[in-house]
Amino acid sequence: FCFTIAMFDVVEVRWPSEPFIWRRARIWDVSNEGVTCFFDDGSVNEIVFAHEDVRFLSEEEVDPNFRPEPGDLVEYELLPTQFSSGGWAVAKVLGHTDCLWHLHTPERSERSELAGEVLMPLSRLRPNITRNICGLQREEAFVQNNLLSENASTCFRRIESLAVGLQDGRESPDLLRIRQVGLEPKVLAVGTFKAVQRAKLLIPSMLHHHRKGKVLEDACQKREDALAQRSMKKIREGWDRTEANMPQGVVKDEFFLDVAHVGRFVGKGGSNIRSLQSQFNVSIFIFDEDDTRKRVLVL
Repeated sequence: FCFTIAMFDVVEVRWPSEPFIWRRARIWDVSNEGVTCFFDDGSVNEIVFAHEDVRFLSEEEVDPNFRPEPGDLVEYELLPTQFSSGGWAVAKVLGHTDCLWHLHTPERSERSELAGEVLMPLSRLRPNITRNICGLQREEAFVQNNLLSENASTCFRRIESLAVGLQDGRESPDLLRIRQVGLEPKVLAVGTFKAVQRAKLLIPSMLHHHRKGKVLEDACQKREDALAQRSMKKIREGWDRTEANMPQGVVKDEFFLDVAHVGRFVGKGGSNIRSLQSQFNVSIFIFDEDDTRKRVLVL
């Protein structure tokens, strides 16, 4: 199977001190108090936002006929800076020319970088359409401890992709984030109702399949390591290094070394050579080339 890994936990939030600015965040948890979110830039820790201050991410293509007129409410893009992440600010259209729109924004607040009026091109405007999120749900599920490997997060992303991908395109968007709860053998799913219910059904079976795949991958790797060690053993026990057909999987490389540097390369009693052979599972041979240099063969 080939999965396209995407993020289905992205929303837009607004700070109480910036009620007209929406910034991108990702959901972490949900409770009666609100929705806990975090920011990818790591600027702040997880913050609880009131439910009305969280909305679906607006990523629809803008109508090619979109040309706001005076009095319309729009949103204009705030580009990220050294001191703040980007976002979208709500403003009222005062007027426009063929290429620039004259906007009135709320007064500057303690946190806001907004001024009173700005000029923006149409390419940085979008309609002011707020789709609030209702009915976010959280579900916890206990799983077998051996199913939560170090790379379980990859499996979580696949479950999110499947759970959200099963939705009807005519429905409202789905949100979903799956993560392990601390060090416990427990998985938390947070998102819209249908996505969480789908994920709840997928989590046990997907983790089992993920575990089986990891076991098979480890077994294949052990087999390859064993074959490589067997080939190296043949070489060290007297394989004719001049023959054309080397053991399967063995490659050859060589380089030249000045005689003055050979001692440092070999090490005391051949310690450096033995260390390299053990660490990288190779065989190293040194031959006389001429009076000034040696030929080093690595297999």
